[in-house]
Amino acid sequence: MTVETLNETVTTREVKIVVEQDEFDKKYNAKLKDLSKTVKLEGFRKGRVPVALIKKRFGKSVKAEITEDLLQETSASYLEGLDVMMVSQPSMDDFKQDKKGEFYYTIKYEFIPNFDMGEYKNLDIEIEAEKLDEEEFNNYLKEQFLPGFSKRVEVEGRDVVETSDIAVVDIVATKDDKEVEEFSKVDFPLEVGKDIFKGIDVAVLGKKIGEEIEFTYIKDENSDPVNFKITIKKLEVFETPELNEDFVQQYFAHGREEYNMEAFLNDLKAEYQGQIDRKNNGKLVEKYLEMVTPVYTLDIPKTILEGAKQDFLNRYLQKNEGAKVEDKEKFFEENNEKIMNLARQQVFVLKLKDVEHIHSNESEIINYINTFSRQYGIPQEEAIKLFSDKNRYSEIVALIENQKIEEFIVSNNNLVDFSTNNTPVENTVE
Repeated sequence: MTVETLNETVTTREVKIVVEQDEFDKKYNAKLKDLSKTVKLEGFRKGRVPVALIKKRFGKSVKAEITEDLLQETSASYLEGLDVMMVSQPSMDDFKQDKKGEFYYTIKYEFIPNFDMGEYKNLDIEIEAEKLDEEEFNNYLKEQFLPGFSKRVEVEGRDVVETSDIAVVDIVATKDDKEVEEFSKVDFPLEVGKDIFKGIDVAVLGKKIGEEIEFTYIKDENSDPVNFKITIKKLEVFETPELNEDFVQQYFAHGREEYNMEAFLNDLKAEYQGQIDRKNNGKLVEKYLEMVTPVYTLDIPKTILEGAKQDFLNRYLQKNEGAKVEDKEKFFEENNEKIMNLARQQVFVLKLKDVEHIHSNESEIINYINTFSRQYGIPQEEAIKLFSDKNRYSEIVALIENQKIEEFIVSNNNLVDFSTNNTPVENTVE
């Protein structure tokens, strides 16, 4: 096997791999000989079939098999010997045969060029670290945690709809005098002030139980109106439970009589502290990548750059709910520098994975699937089948490896909290 470089850039390479006629003939003839010892043909004893007859009967299929075997063997041998890190699956064309009888094919691939990573461990990373504040924790407890256990209770002594009520209503929706079933509801719990159902919650505000309200909804100037008749049947509110021993025993004791308010608050604070630690770790990783990625000044592989564009767009749409990007090319051009920085970070992280051998393994993937199965109540067999899809499997690998990258960065560098006179604080990895 010989290798000839046809085209090469900083991040791409195309090579021609040649398999000499002698090498092909050796494998081809050996395969024919093996077949002559095992194949059964009428008129011949097993193992006594002439090679010439085998070649005449099976030569074409044997040639195809040997060609595929050589393609796999030689490409694997070449790719395993590379001193660069590929960023996508290589593309290979089929074997061809030249006038000399030699077999050849080409491989094209993208890679990250070698570069000096500089100092990337034991760095002092300055961030403004968040801390557990008692007042903020109490606000979290009252405004976020306890409301999660709220129950709907019927309003007594009042029949007028107010903001934050749940108006239980019957809705009849019609369009061109025909009922629109997808909008018609019975005993529908309408959360007033949330504006989540065609603006109907605003229409019932200030109305009384038993009243019938008519409301017209027009999506836009090109749409026909939808007419609603809403009948208010009763009013409810979300009632937040009190934090007391009964609450703790009902939801968190799980049969442990000794589990009390103090133990519960300690556990909840630990959980809240974990949230703070994850935020600080996220800040540290973000700042770390800003510090180390400028060392990469070479071209960025096209595959990584295109992925960075899509990642940046997805983050923008997630952060700006309801936003639309009509002209993607213009959007990418306007945010080119930010996208390039993101791409450089991705190049650095891939190099870091390779240098520090940060990869997922089979047991980690199985543990993830088992946890997913338990969390969502899906039988293990179904969960395994779900993640056998190539894209979903890749998502698991990415999640695991990203977590391990974060753990590596956090545990191998120093978080310096500049809000407390640059005092190093203990890094926490969960």
